[in-house]
Amino acid sequence: MTPAASRTVARSGAWALVQSGALALLSLGAIVVIARLIGPTQVGIAAVAVALAQILGLLASSLMIDALVRAPRLSSAHLDSAFWCSLGVGAVLAAAVAAPALILPEGGPTTVQALAAIAPVLAVKGLAAVPIALHRRGFAFRPLAVRAVAGRLAGAVAGIAVALAGGGFWALIAQFVVNDLVSVALLWRSTDWRPRARIRRRRLAGLLAFGIPWLGAEFVGFASQRVLQILTGALLGPAALGPLTLAMRLAETLRELVASAATQVSLPVFARLQDDPAHLGRAFRAGTRMTVLTTVPAFVGFAAIAPAAVPLLLGDAWAATAGLVVPIALAAAVSSASVYAGNVFSAVDRPRLRVVVAVADLALTGLLFGVALPVGGLDVDAVAWLWFARTVCLSLLRLALVRGCLGVPMRAMAADTLPAAAAAVTMGVAVSILTDALLAAEGPVVASLAGIAAGIAVYGAGVSLVAPAAAGEVAAALRALADRRGPAAEATGAPAR
Repeated sequence: MTPAASRTVARSGAWALVQSGALALLSLGAIVVIARLIGPTQVGIAAVAVALAQILGLLASSLMIDALVRAPRLSSAHLDSAFWCSLGVGAVLAAAVAAPALILPEGGPTTVQALAAIAPVLAVKGLAAVPIALHRRGFAFRPLAVRAVAGRLAGAVAGIAVALAGGGFWALIAQFVVNDLVSVALLWRSTDWRPRARIRRRRLAGLLAFGIPWLGAEFVGFASQRVLQILTGALLGPAALGPLTLAMRLAETLRELVASAATQVSLPVFARLQDDPAHLGRAFRAGTRMTVLTTVPAFVGFAAIAPAAVPLLLGDAWAATAGLVVPIALAAAVSSASVYAGNVFSAVDRPRLRVVVAVADLALTGLLFGVALPVGGLDVDAVAWLWFARTVCLSLLRLALVRGCLGVPMRAMAADTLPAAAAAVTMGVAVSILTDALLAAEGPVVASLAGIAAGIAVYGAGVSLVAPAAAGEVAAALRALADRRGPAAEATGAPAR
């Protein structure tokens, strides 16, 4: 990359980091307040409806985004066709979700009522696909950050207000609906592009040739966690599902804080290197090293202080969540090593490799949860550890497929990740011992703060010994983020009409 392009990517990364950091803090605040107000059972009731809505919403919002971002050439006909296709899918899904509430008598199942309230969001999600793709393609992450943060803030306010009014699980439904409505409205204010009333079948077919395999794989991968929640709620009840859902939400919040920005920026970067596999391989390795160096200690440290931090944040009613956080957070740490694999598959126009991962994910999820959970009579703690095992297997598969795409040896990928992982595990053991000792003697506040401070010190010392080169790369990246010289160049990437 030229110096100007590097600065543009760095600035895009900075705005993506602002977005992910603000979203993580808002999510954490909303989770803590709403969970304390409504309790585990009400969270479990809402989790089923929200999980189903998120699964279906992916079909409307994500069918076209990556296909547009990575397309070598993009015309206004591509954009118009993609817009009307996404909007149509969203409208059909909204009608299908709302229909049961119209057919069933008033006072039907709470999940049906909640889904009917969420249905309009599915249509709205179809409006967002093309503007998001244009901003990402042009490295214009500032408007994406603004709209996402504003939507999350509005959703948090609405959810907390409903919870304070005694609305129970409706608080989470209100949070979900308001978040999406506000963020999509602000997204359209940030783009000058407007669709024409036309669909070009040839242009649409080219986008769908990439989008359908990609979406099928993404759908299965995204749905696995939601299917797990649905199965847990059906077999173990909402009282068990509530703590599991919150443990996963906490891990997702931490992932937004430490990894989301890099994954958003990586696809347009990788797409520009799609014709140079050697350069793309080096970019993949560099990104993975920095991501593992920064995310793995966060997840491991969170798992280590969970016995003190989770009851402190959420209250004693959520004490069961602390034990579930450990396997869920460790699973997130493991997945950090393969977090860029999907974007590599998209960049090199091999979305069917996502399908391979998705089929493996479906088979593992079916085996571990569809069979073991009902037959083995497992409790929710075993479910969380099965999720960890599933994540380990899928991460190894993704890395093996990246090796096939880019020729990066597994030994090289291990050398990129294992030193930082070893330092993080050492830190996690030390922090866990310290937290357990202080929790009984000094209470959760002292135990949590001391664990965080000790974790930073132990991990910093460990990384300086076992991975000094990777630590230097992170320092160089931070210097690039601070470099404000050169043109801003945050075009939306929209083609001429």
